[in-house]
Amino acid sequence: MKKTNAPTDNLAEKYFNIAEVILVVINADQTVDRINQKGCKVLGYKEKDIVDKNWFDNFIPEALRKDVKAVFDKLINEKIKPVEYYENTVLTKNGEEKIIAWHNTILKDEKGKIVCTISSGEDITEQKNTEDELKLRSEITEQVKVSVLTTGLDFKINWVNQAFNALYGYSLDEVIGKTPDFLNSEPLSDEIQSDIYQTMFSGEAWMGEVMNRRKDGTTFLCELDIFPLKDKNGNIFAYAGHQHDITERKQIEEEILSVSNIPAENPNPVIRISSDKTILYANDSFNKLLTNAGLSEKDAIKILPDDLYRLIDIALEEGKPHIMIEAKAADRVISYNIIPIMEQGYVNLYGRDVTEHNKLERELKDKVKDLEKFYEMAVGREVRMKELKNKVKELEVRLSKYE
Repeated sequence: MKKTNAPTDNLAEKYFNIAEVILVVINADQTVDRINQKGCKVLGYKEKDIVDKNWFDNFIPEALRKDVKAVFDKLINEKIKPVEYYENTVLTKNGEEKIIAWHNTILKDEKGKIVCTISSGEDITEQKNTEDELKLRSEITEQVKVSVLTTGLDFKINWVNQAFNALYGYSLDEVIGKTPDFLNSEPLSDEIQSDIYQTMFSGEAWMGEVMNRRKDGTTFLCELDIFPLKDKNGNIFAYAGHQHDITERKQIEEEILSVSNIPAENPNPVIRISSDKTILYANDSFNKLLTNAGLSEKDAIKILPDDLYRLIDIALEEGKPHIMIEAKAADRVISYNIIPIMEQGYVNLYGRDVTEHNKLERELKDKVKDLEKFYEMAVGREVRMKELKNKVKELEVRLSKYE
């Protein structure tokens, strides 16, 4: 086992063996002069099965072998300058390919001729696969129909998706570096923004309805959901929010109210239930829900909100409505508003199909989780790469006295 080209001292030798990164010395003839324990573990071989073997013929995938060898030969013959950092694939004992992030240096003899390379590497296979997956998910997030933006801790916008552009008319270049309050057209916008900031500082989410302004000057009623993004330790590292144009929804709600006295003309499900829990009336839209679920009117409670009877009692007692209470009817999700009609002693249930709305909300929540994971991974990788560079520089200093 030859170990002649890369002299060591005891301290450097100790570091070489216990380092949590791959350390490998490759001679000018392409054979492995030394490799540490971490390198052996990643490759799946014992040290004796790696040292003196041609690195490229044995530990580089065949498809890459010719090109990587050619680059190494040019480096040894000083036809190209050393590259301090690069990523390539190695081949393990069981045939698995792993992606390694390498940091490199060269050693020369007393005549100035390159005699070997010293490389430190980190297995980033899983990280790369995660990045590819997150990139795909990020592209999907770009395609979702819900407007999304993110900001730094200074509340300045650093990313928006395509749905934001469609909703507001602004591109990313036009809004990056701005705070989102420039979109607010509420008369009390300063007070609202102050409330949002205070809520974010407390680590909580803020939800509300505000009047927003598009690039073309038109305004619309916007439902905002703003929340902090936290790492696995619970530390806030960014903020995100999504925006819904609820103008149409509000119009529908007004239409529902306008036909509340003539429920037969309401295009959405309407049911009237007395204080003794008798169904007094159900319009055609509700009867269609029953039919689709394979139920008769006597089984109507099966597609109405849980705990409905208790909610009816409370509504009639307090004279106050209960809103946005969901129930499933076959493959549809219906959101009901329970409106008490005190004089007659019954309640009207006004329903709205929210199946697609809920689906979009779930999709958005998944994308937000992806964003959190992406930010955390990006920050972690940057720290790890700095640590790796520092370790390589430390080793280079210890070995430089032998050049």
